Amino acid sequence: MSASTDDVPQRLVNISLQLNRSVPILQLILGTFGNIMNILIFTRRSLRTNPCSHYFLASSINNLFVLYVALLTRLLSSGWKIDPSNSNIVLCKLRIFFVYSSLCLIQWFVVLASIDRFFSTCHTIQYRQLSSLKIARKAVGLVILIIALAHFHTLIWWTVDYIGSDLYCNI
Repeated sequence: MSASTDDVPQRLVNISLQLNRSVPILQLILGTFGNIMNILIFTRRSLRTNPCSHYFLASSINNLFVLYVALLTRLLSSGWKIDPSNSNIVLCKLRIFFVYSSLCLIQWFVVLASIDRFFSTCHTIQYRQLSSLKIARKAVGLVILIIALAHFHTLIWWTVDYIGSDLYCNI
């Protein structure tokens, strides 16, 4: 084999490392901007009484949380090999719990908004009454509680263990 073909795997590793360092920073900047704009829009007086806006507001707040808990910690660990959750059991458990819970909440807020839109466009008055701000607040709280309970096991089972000679946060 020639020297140039031997360098291909190393080049791919270097490209991967550079992408892991640069792309998440762009995602963090654009995601922060977009979600802050969403929060500003959905908290406007004209949209505060709209139940669907309440779901999208909850989703935007959750998305900011995902950006700074999931993406930022991934950026630090894969891009710069800085991961305090690998050596601290409390950080390990909390990071996994919040990452999985908040990622799951993203889909559920969209589901709740879709259900609300269905109820708000129904011809039957009983269904239309299910599209209210009071129900939206309760639904958001209930979904957060259910998702937290569903991911509670991560606080128990995840731990910091040695894999080879290095510490890792794993089951």
